[in-house]
Amino acid sequence: NWMERFDNLNRHTHNSLRITRILKCLGRLGYRDYQAPLVKFFLAETLVNGQLPNIKESVLNYFVFAVLDKKKRRKLLKFAYENYEPKEEFVWCPKKIQMFWLQQMKIQNGWEKSP
Repeated sequence: NWMERFDNLNRHTHNSLRITRILKCLGRLGYRDYQAPLVKFFLAETLVNGQLPNIKESVLNYFVFAVLDKKKRRKLLKFAYENYEPKEEFVWCPKKIQMFWLQQMKIQNGWEKSP
């Protein structure tokens, strides 16, 4: 039952270290392509669906940065920023990049007219 597994993961956050190790092993053993989808799953469950609130810090502090592919890691950070609230407390990338992403979001959502 996935709900029991999620509840267990959410209550016993020491498993986050194991997940970080799994992510690092995937990268080192030639399975880099599996890192980003797994991390995106955890980002979605913590930030979008609110299913795993107790591991949010681990997902942002460790899981994302275990992804070896820089482009994929940047996409994950952008996804995290887009779904993180409050945005002004997002500390996982430079403010300059955050401002750029925020401007893109405003244009895409029609909050501001593009130049």
